Amino acid sequence: MDKRLRPETATYRYKHQCIYNPELGNEQAFAINNAPVRKWVLVVGAGPAGMEAARVAALRGHQVILCEKEEKLGGQIKLAAAPPFRGEMAEMIAYYLNQLTKLKVDIRPSTEVTPKLVKDVRPEVIIVASGSRFLVPQVKGISHSIVCTAADILSGRLRPKRRVAVIGKGQYALETAEYLAWHNCQLTILANSKELATDIDGSTRMHLLERIARDYDELNIIYDARLEEIGEHEVMYSQRGEQMKLDGLDMVVLAIALVANRELYDRLQPVASELGAEMYAVGDCRKPQRAVHAVHDAFHLARQL
Repeated sequence: MDKRLRPETATYRYKHQCIYNPELGNEQAFAINNAPVRKWVLVVGAGPAGMEAARVAALRGHQVILCEKEEKLGGQIKLAAAPPFRGEMAEMIAYYLNQLTKLKVDIRPSTEVTPKLVKDVRPEVIIVASGSRFLVPQVKGISHSIVCTAADILSGRLRPKRRVAVIGKGQYALETAEYLAWHNCQLTILANSKELATDIDGSTRMHLLERIARDYDELNIIYDARLEEIGEHEVMYSQRGEQMKLDGLDMVVLAIALVANRELYDRLQPVASELGAEMYAVGDCRKPQRAVHAVHDAFHLARQL
């Protein structure tokens, strides 16, 4: 086993955080009380942060509308649930749908929020939880037809092809590679560091690295690989100052990093000012983070509305 895949080399930081219950261990300090003034709250985006913000705002007694441009709720949770051994993440969507229905939140799927919609609704509070997207690096050949993102694969928008290069080193890169391996792809991961999945810790990282090392013989990992250029069927990269090429590719999947989707927040700011509405960004829209942290971020915001 490559020593860089040995999970015991990581330093773990175990935290008592529950993705479903941010109050865990702090029930008194984090109690959800009735708001002194009932407000109209518009939540934009039904990923984990948006759904939690809607839940807590409704518990506080606010009138909540939750809009999601996709047909189904979930946001990044739908992607997180796609790889092997991660199906339990989908239970989070069912949990929130049940809670929001009980709380009589006005859920509006397939609804894209525009300045006009905001003017029609006239909310007193706007919470933007528009999530994040995968970083697309500015390298030559990035627009080639073989290039896609991990979201394209994990969402099912694109079907995996035979010979694939995954660009990235974090959890999404490895879990996307594992998803592709289950679809019998011949895989190479190009990681621009000496370690993998350092964006996660604990048992999740341990089990992920163990499976990658043990179960996928056709998965090749190239460390310290800096992406330089993408051709029609190849990737050019540098490794410790030497120029290298990986050819014969059918697909290049970008899973480098997530960046905040701030465009909608910026577009809605003028109308929020016009209406005199409070406006907040939560979750990945504010800062890309793990789902548990996005939920806690939304919880603490909504608890103070």
